[in-house]
Amino acid sequence: MKPLVAAGTAGAASLALVAGLWLAASGSDDSPAAEQTPTGPVVQTSLGLPTPTGDPELPGLRDLSPAPDSVGRLVGPFDDRFTTQGVRFDGRALRGRLTITSDVSEILALQVLGGFYDDQGAYLGEARWDFVPPEEGHHEEGHPEESVSFVVPVPAALRARVASASYGVTNLVNE
Repeated sequence: MKPLVAAGTAGAASLALVAGLWLAASGSDDSPAAEQTPTGPVVQTSLGLPTPTGDPELPGLRDLSPAPDSVGRLVGPFDDRFTTQGVRFDGRALRGRLTITSDVSEILALQVLGGFYDDQGAYLGEARWDFVPPEEGHHEEGHPEESVSFVVPVPAALRARVASASYGVTNLVNE
C-alpha cells in the first residue's frame, strides 16, 4: 500500500501546485488577473534610437566630386539586390534602369537619390525619384515586374551650373 500512498501524495501535491498557480494568476481575493496591479519588471520595447526625420541619405554624397560630364555611383545599403544599366546624365536629368537581382519579385518601393556637382566637382544639391507602384496592384499571374526606368531631374535652380551627377538607392522594397 505504500506505493499507492506515495502516488496519492504526489497527485495531491501536483493538484495543490496547480491550484496555487491558478490563484496567483487570478488573484487570491477572487478578483480577475486583469484587474491586478503588475508587480513584475517592466519590459521596454524601444531600442532608445531617435526616430529618423527626413529622407534617407547616402554617405559620400557631398564628397564624391565626379569629373565633368560623368556619373558617379554612391554606395548604399541595397546594392547587393539590384543592377543598373544605361545610367547617364544629360545636364537636365539623371536617367537609368534598375533591375532586381536578389530574387524574382515585384518592386514595391524604390527611391533613387541623385547628387549634382559643378565643373570643379563641388556638391551643388540633390533630388530624388520615387517609384510609385501601379494602382491595379500586384501581378496575380506571370513574371513580376523586376525592372524600372528612373529619371531624377536636376532642380531648376541648379541647371545652369551642373556639370556632373551621382546616384544611389536609398530605399528598396520588393516582395
